[in-house]
Amino acid sequence: MVMSGAITRPGRQPLGQIEDVKLRLGEVFPGIRFVLVRDAGPIPLRGFVATLLSSLAPVEYPHWEGAFEGREFAATFAFTAKPIVPKLRVSLYGHGTPNATPYFTELQKRTGWRVKFGW
Repeated sequence: MVMSGAITRPGRQPLGQIEDVKLRLGEVFPGIRFVLVRDAGPIPLRGFVATLLSSLAPVEYPHWEGAFEGREFAATFAFTAKPIVPKLRVSLYGHGTPNATPYFTELQKRTGWRVKFGW
C-alpha cells in the first residue's frame, strides 16, 4: 500500500528553515536519513511513468529527501532545498502504514504542523 500526502503549517505559514525542519523530523522519526537530490539523474523518465509522476507532484531540483523505516512501514519526505521550507511531501509504504499514525500524531503535537493524506 502507498499513501501520499502533505505536511503544512496553519495559515499557510512556512514550516521553517531547512535545518530546523530536519531537526524536527529527526526528533519524531529517529534515525531518519536525509540526502540532497541535485538532479533527475542520468536516465530521463519517459512515457506513462513520466506523465504519472509529473501529474502527482512536480519535482523541483535540487530538493531534500528523508527516509525512515518503521515497523512494517517506510516513510519518505521531500522538500525544497531553498532556505525556507513551505511544506513537505510525504509518502508511506508497506502493510503496516497504520503503525505510522503515532509518529505523525507526535509530529503534529510537537510542531503544530498539519498532516493530511489523500492526494
